This record gives sequence, C-alpha cells and structure tokens, in this order.
Amino acid sequence: MINDAGEREFTDLSETEGLTPWQIETMDGDRGVILPDHLTYPEDWPEPPESTAVPEQPEGPFVFISYAHDNKREVSEITRYLRAHKINIWWDNGILPGDPWREQIQANLENCQAVLTLWTEQSVGSKSVIEEAAAGKRQGKLLHAKLDSAPLPYGFGEVQYADLTNWDRQSDGPESLRLIEALRQKLDPDDANVRQHLDAASPVEFTARNGKVTLGDKPLNTPPPAQNPKDLDNLRTASVELIDNIQEEFSTRNHNFDVDALDLRLSQYANVLRQKTDNWYKYENAVRRIKSMKDEAAAGAWSNRLISDITALFERHEEMRKYLQPEQPPAGTPGAIGPAPLAAGKADAPAIAQQWQEAISDPKLSDIVDPGVTDYFKDLNADLKEPLSETPLSYEQDDRKNRKIMRGLVNLAKAAAGFTTAATAGLTATVIGDPIAAQHILAQFNAILDKLLKIFY
Repeated sequence: MINDAGEREFTDLSETEGLTPWQIETMDGDRGVILPDHLTYPEDWPEPPESTAVPEQPEGPFVFISYAHDNKREVSEITRYLRAHKINIWWDNGILPGDPWREQIQANLENCQAVLTLWTEQSVGSKSVIEEAAAGKRQGKLLHAKLDSAPLPYGFGEVQYADLTNWDRQSDGPESLRLIEALRQKLDPDDANVRQHLDAASPVEFTARNGKVTLGDKPLNTPPPAQNPKDLDNLRTASVELIDNIQEEFSTRNHNFDVDALDLRLSQYANVLRQKTDNWYKYENAVRRIKSMKDEAAAGAWSNRLISDITALFERHEEMRKYLQPEQPPAGTPGAIGPAPLAAGKADAPAIAQQWQEAISDPKLSDIVDPGVTDYFKDLNADLKEPLSETPLSYEQDDRKNRKIMRGLVNLAKAAAGFTTAATAGLTATVIGDPIAAQHILAQFNAILDKLLKIFY
C-alpha cells in the first residue's frame, strides 16, 4: 500500500510474539509483510503487487539511501532518525523491479548530493546495493555505515564509515552524530565548519608562545588525573622488557607476515618508552601504528602467543594513560577531543604527500615552530608515504592500502587545521617572532589544507 507521502507501507508483524514458522506457512501473504528476525518468507509467497506510485524526488539537496530489501524494517528506523535531524532523504521503501522504478532510482542516484549505503550481511551480497555504492563512489558522493559485523565489499576501503553496529537506532551517539555531521557537510559544504571539527578531533593542541608555534597534548597546561612516578616507571620498564621478548621470538620461528615492519614499530615504541617523555601523543602514535598492523593482519598470520603479548603491551599502555594524558573534559564539551569528520571524498594523495614534504623541509619552518612540531609533521608524513609506496597483490591488499592512505590524509588534515589556526592567531596577536616566515609557511599549509578538505565532502 502507498500512503499519502508516496511511501510504500507494509504489514508489520516484527514485534508479534509467539509466531512460529508453521503459523507463517499457513498464512496468505506476500514478501511485503515485515516478519520477526527469526522467521523467513515461505517459498510460495510472492513479491507485493507493484504500484505505479513512485516516491518523488525531495525538494532541495537530498541523500539517497541504498540498502538491502531484507533490512527495510531497520532502515525505516534509521530514516526516521535522519529526518528527525533535518536530513533530507530519499529511499525506495521496498520498491520492486520495474521500468518506472528503475528510472526513478537512476534519476535520484544522479541528482542526489550524497549516497548513504547501509552495509549489512544482506546488503554486502546485493548486486544493486553494490552498484549504487559504486556509482556514489565514482561521483564522490558516497558515505556509508555498517549496521552489523559483515566486512565491506572490496573496493570501498578508502571511504570511511560510521560504525552503527551497537547503536540503538534512536538516540544520539558518537557514531550516529558523526554520520549526521558528514551528511550535512555533503548537503551544504562548509570549509570553516570542517576545519573546526578537524581541529577538535586532533589529539594535540598547537599554540603560539615565545615567538614560535609549539604543540602539546590536548588540553594544554592540564595535568593528568593521577600521579605515581614509580608505577609509571615500572610500567615503562615492563613494556620495554615485553617488547624485547617479542622481538627475540621473531628470530626463533618463521612468520607469515612482514616481521621487519612489526619489529620496526615495536622498536619505535620502545624508544619512546626509554626516553621517558611526558608527551602522551608520542606513546599514542607509536601504539597506533602497532594496532594498525594487528588490525590489518590476515587471519591466522599472527600466532596466539604474539597476539597475547601484543594485547598485554596494549593493556600496559592503557595503564599509563592516567599518568600521562591530561585529564579530559567530558565528551562534547569545549576542549574535548571529538571524532574526526568522515572522509568520503577524493584526493590526490601522492601530490599532497609531496606538498607536505616540501612544506616541512622548508628552512623557514624552523624559524616559526619548535622542533617538536617539525618532528610531529615528519611522523605524519611517514605514515602517509608508507602505504603510498606499497604494491598490492590482491583486492584485499588494495583495500588495506587505501584505508591506510585515507587515515594518513585525515591525520594530515587534523594537524594542518590545528597548525594553521594557531599560526594565524599568532600572527594576529603579533606573538610570532618572524611574521614574514610565518606568512610564507602559512600559505603552504593553507594550500595543502584546501586540498585535504575535499575528502570531507
């Protein structure tokens, strides 16, 4: 049935308690009926009768929802949430094959400002959903969200997604709000808004002080919530010893992964631990690289012992957090580290990496920043250049490479947004010692940031 809004309505038995397969088999119905999750349609149930009514294209910029027919009940809950947040959407609401429908779908796919693909166990195997997502990707419109644990189809790794797996489909949560913000950015691009969100998402804070731009853990000048130098030192020592044991194990057996790469990551973390720096972001960056390798490792490539040792290393890292990371404001309040915007657009990563390299190699940079800023920029550059140099040998490796490139670009964007904001403020307040050098460097980083902003809409 089609209601006054042009949307198809279905008989909803999803909340009916006590329904059995036998009862469903004895009913007269079609596949438009919404069944409880534990039941399936009888084989003789036809598709619902087709109607000539077609949901019209919304007025103004809108989001095209791509989903699997089997998920229509869950998708209807999500569309209600999106509309409650003033997101203008179009979805077919269970329409059936037929020329009028196909033409309308194709027209709306072409005319929308964003394609939101809802990935589930059913949609990852749907040819039409994959085709719609691919069309959105080609046009730079794609955003997607995971509703369950099903892996994304190959070819969509570089487009970041909102993880709605554990979301209740009603209340505001970090990932649902992140999705809302990304959709708004697609519908009404706003560079200033994205810059603000990128700056808020950065784990470090830049500021102009004593004639130069410096950085530190966010929020600056805030002590960690706990103080226990002896316990902290013991955790550092135990972590270094664990790393030594892991690396010693590498030489005693063959491994089905890039041992040299993991060995390098572990050595970098051990160096941070031995330096006993108070900069939490240095610990986080070193551990993040190890976590990335663990997450990207093929199933079975890491031994159970290695996984156990690395997990223990991560646990000790978390124990150190309370002694090193500044006490954090409540989530969503000023100064709190927020989620980065979803990156779903396109960017020339090799060109951006080259520009970043040139900017951080400029001799004038050292005239306006502390050495810690330069080191931070070099680390980010290395994180991007590494996947750019990889040669994938499979679709899976290509997806993995693209995910790492996108993460690298997002991290550059967060740093560039924070640095340009602090440098501009320093120039305005005349607290940077060499304003001519600052203007020169600022022009380079603003040019890079302008390119990076394109990946967010």
